[in-house]
Amino acid sequence: MSEQEMKELKASNHKNYQKLFPPSVCIYCGSIIEDEHESSMTKCQNCLSKEKSR
Repeated sequence: MSEQEMKELKASNHKNYQKLFPPSVCIYCGSIIEDEHESSMTKCQNCLSKEKSR
């Protein structure tokens, strides 16, 4: 198996692994956070930008 094929297999396995977890949800507005599922973010970009403008 070539190095490129190995990289593609790892990327495919990672995507399948991510599907096992529910999406992250913003703790303020309840919208789905579009980042990776294993992200530790608790706020969506919209709520973060509102917070910064205060």
